[in-house]
Amino acid sequence: MLSSVCVRVYAAGSAGNTGASSTAGIGARGTTHRATVRDHTVTWNAALATTSTSSTSNSTATNNDNSHRDDPSTPLSLITNTNTSHPAAAFEVVLTTDRDGVLSPCELVLVIKQELNAGRAVENVGSVTINLADFAAHQIPVERRYLLQESKVNATLKVTIAMKLTKGLMSDFKVPASASKIDKNVISMEAIRELFSAHDSNSNIEAKDADPRSPSTPKDDKSSSVSSSIALIGAQQVDLSFYDESEDIRINAIQTNSHFNHSSFKAVRSFAPIYTGGKTALINNAGGRPGSFVIASVDKDLNVLGVESGNVELAIVGEADEVTCFAVKPDGKHLVSATRSLLLNYIDLENGQVLRSWKAHEAPVLSMAFDKTSTLVATGSADSTIRVWDVDRGHATHLFKGHHGVISALTFYNGKKGNDILLASASDDCKVRVWDLSTKQCVWILDSHVSVVRGVSFSPDAAYLLTGGRDKILNVWDLETGELTKTIPTHESMESVGLIPEVSKRHLAKTLSIKNCSGIAYTAGEKGIIRLWDLESGDCIMTQPSDQNASHEISDVLVVEDKHQLVAVTTDHNFLFYDMTSELQRVHQIVGYNEEIVDVRFVSPDESLLAVASNSEQIKVMDLESSNCDILYGHSNVVVCLDRSKDGRLLASGSKDNSSLIWGFNEETRKFGLIGSCVGHTEAVGAVAFSSKANTFLVTGSSDRTIKVWDISKLEKQAKTAAEPIKLKSSYTFQAHEKDINSIAVAPNDRIFATGSQDKTAKVWSAVDGSLVGTCTGHKRGVWCVQFSTVDQVLVTSSGDKTIKLWSMSDYSCLKTLEGHLNSVLKVSFVSLGMQMVSSGSDGLDKVWALAMKQDESLVVSGGADSKITLWEDCTVAEQEENDRVTNEKVTKEQDLLNFLKKKDYKNAIILALELDKPMRLLTLFRQLNKTRLHSNSVTGLFTVDEVIKDMEAGQLEQLLGYIKDWNTHSKHASIAQLLLNLIMSNKSSEQLLKTKKVKELLDSLIVYSERHYGHVDEMLRKSYLISYTLDRMDDMLGGAGELELA
Repeated sequence: MLSSVCVRVYAAGSAGNTGASSTAGIGARGTTHRATVRDHTVTWNAALATTSTSSTSNSTATNNDNSHRDDPSTPLSLITNTNTSHPAAAFEVVLTTDRDGVLSPCELVLVIKQELNAGRAVENVGSVTINLADFAAHQIPVERRYLLQESKVNATLKVTIAMKLTKGLMSDFKVPASASKIDKNVISMEAIRELFSAHDSNSNIEAKDADPRSPSTPKDDKSSSVSSSIALIGAQQVDLSFYDESEDIRINAIQTNSHFNHSSFKAVRSFAPIYTGGKTALINNAGGRPGSFVIASVDKDLNVLGVESGNVELAIVGEADEVTCFAVKPDGKHLVSATRSLLLNYIDLENGQVLRSWKAHEAPVLSMAFDKTSTLVATGSADSTIRVWDVDRGHATHLFKGHHGVISALTFYNGKKGNDILLASASDDCKVRVWDLSTKQCVWILDSHVSVVRGVSFSPDAAYLLTGGRDKILNVWDLETGELTKTIPTHESMESVGLIPEVSKRHLAKTLSIKNCSGIAYTAGEKGIIRLWDLESGDCIMTQPSDQNASHEISDVLVVEDKHQLVAVTTDHNFLFYDMTSELQRVHQIVGYNEEIVDVRFVSPDESLLAVASNSEQIKVMDLESSNCDILYGHSNVVVCLDRSKDGRLLASGSKDNSSLIWGFNEETRKFGLIGSCVGHTEAVGAVAFSSKANTFLVTGSSDRTIKVWDISKLEKQAKTAAEPIKLKSSYTFQAHEKDINSIAVAPNDRIFATGSQDKTAKVWSAVDGSLVGTCTGHKRGVWCVQFSTVDQVLVTSSGDKTIKLWSMSDYSCLKTLEGHLNSVLKVSFVSLGMQMVSSGSDGLDKVWALAMKQDESLVVSGGADSKITLWEDCTVAEQEENDRVTNEKVTKEQDLLNFLKKKDYKNAIILALELDKPMRLLTLFRQLNKTRLHSNSVTGLFTVDEVIKDMEAGQLEQLLGYIKDWNTHSKHASIAQLLLNLIMSNKSSEQLLKTKKVKELLDSLIVYSERHYGHVDEMLRKSYLISYTLDRMDDMLGGAGELELA
């Protein structure tokens, strides 16, 4: 009997589909002519003309039926070709590699269907799954025969596949281990030439019935594939062989790629605020830890920061009240903190535990200082009093009164004699008092300042006292006579005043040739710079170089004695380290607080640095390895956007100062420096974007609704010889939108760029002359972000209308609208080599403004209004491997459990059942043991099982009690539950039971149901008495009648 056969091939999705099937590499659908079954065999030898949906070909949307564009689940083209003269079907696919360079799976599923009674009945004959990655390394067609899966008959399918590398090199990837199993059956070279020429001519099909071998001119490639993608041409020649006669048979070919079904990311690191203002301190060996540490307050908490790493080495978590002040012992072992609840906390710096708490004053403590012996601490309060405490013994030793304002500064002097201790205090009453702790008297009242005194410092021999404050003068007092010996005007309101250590003083005196140097003082305050003063001459001997457009003030200065460094604590919550041996050059910095994160970018050639715009004039460049942070000063107003060049060597920033600055990377210092400026916009620059292929141009967009394109092709070369940043000129300017421009993206080929605006539109422009190419209209609110796909001719936009839209770059129509966010979608970006997207918005309590990823997609970074930066790592492979490991381990253990039960190894069976969380399996086991009762004196029926339960650890016992609680709720299982409960209660002491975490909750539940069960037993017992009584009476009646009958 002869019967006809038809084969159908179709793609699972298109570029607009966001489901798992969208990764299909086949972009067409078609049906072959009907073939004839002869000798139990059917051979399909027809050509299907196909186009690509995921490769770089531009023919996908050209001269094809566009009726399917509104439905993203339908392929972009539907082409049928019944020409049987061609031996195979050719289609494009894109294969990807994992981190080890091994090709990821790319499956082609062939489903064979049998149509009976002229199509009135359809039946699955079987299916075959082919991994195209296995064939990638073969440059010749390979023939394989597969046994159909899920087949009722022993049918086989013979497939011939040839792969042609169209992009990249063979050395760019490795084939999977499974590829070694491929049989290399060679077919004729004529078939190979015919096969590949068919694909080349198929790149521009204009008619459904066109001959795929007919010559045509290929179109220009309008986009490029990402570097880690490998494009291959696949073809198949299918031979179907069956063992029985059949009528109509069709093959449905579906390509899927499970590698991109979903991606999972986990947070691997975060940068949270580590200093939010207030008191700071610098010590060595905090809690026994080697090195230098900065202690900073964060609201109610205290952080111990490593100076070199910038990482939080110890977080001291406070209670509900904010820390107002603290002081650290010079030996670094303990810390005393004061809170607004008026309590002092004595804290161990080794583990952060509070050792003692006590009330100190009737008002908050605002200043504090330790003496050099680490024994006494002085606290100054807003109630104008000063108390001195012996912290080790826990009692007050002195109470000083005399000031008439808030105590603003305290410092100790320890003489050579143990009892020679002086304390200097300053207050809002503009007076400084010197107290003698041995006599408990005020030695001197120093009255010369006319504003708050912010710093007091003893000379090493207590010969003089240095004072300074907000009245812009330094005073030097002779402590022998109490007289003012020198006044030095600083012309600056000072917040920090002190004397540099003796070692640094001698070094500076020698370096600067200062004779008769009695002391060198440092001052800092409203000008935001540190200055050094010679107290003998009254001259300023060194001034810290000011940063361009820096607007911060300095609230405190810390001294690093062993490194000759001064640390400026700024009002924008940064720690800036300055070296006194190199004329106060900045050598290190720690960022304490980032404010609201508005944009982030991975920069530098190896992407080891992270540039952060944080709603301030500065740009922070963080080293992800060492946590060191460089601060870029240049803008005079808030920086709102960032972008990086493809090679990571250039960084562009846009600001509310109406300018855009370009920063260049220095390989030697591994720092960025200002090399160019783009000035010309009349309002804030809200978006910047570099060219994608090379550093040839920069696009800026502004709130003035205009776009400017700047030529930067020679910038790096010119910057090497230029003394000042180069002022760039725009190539052209045009008005792009009717409202503010929020985002700019340049296409991978640098020929076009897209802009997104608050006017609810996204527009595509020519990069050559700025002419409008297309407009994407459809959003109901402003467009916050635009991005091009790296593998498809697709643009993605995110909007304030809570949606994400995908747009075709052929006709600028909307391919797909994605919903799911509950509020504005602020950022969107392609991941998984363009196969997936990641988005962020303002769904939660804080808006996530910033989102960026490395080029290899190994890390994603996000930042938002909570001032927190989070690094996310792709854990898809690790997660899948872990799931596979857990599944395999579970299967193995379940098999072991069955084996233990079969061997009647009940001890191991019970332990393994608990580990696998199999309560019903355990219940069945206990019921069976109780029924067979091999040992009559055993509670469970087997002494071995009794011993297992008696020897259970606390965790296992808690788990078993949980099972017993559940079993006890059902009268059917209550007998087993009570039996086991009796065994546990009889052999476990109360101390052992209390070690379980939820013993009270478990016992409460057991008591309730146990009382109910025993109530039912009592009721049944009472009813049994009536039955016994009735039976006894019936026996009496029957017995009496018999006796009468016998008589």
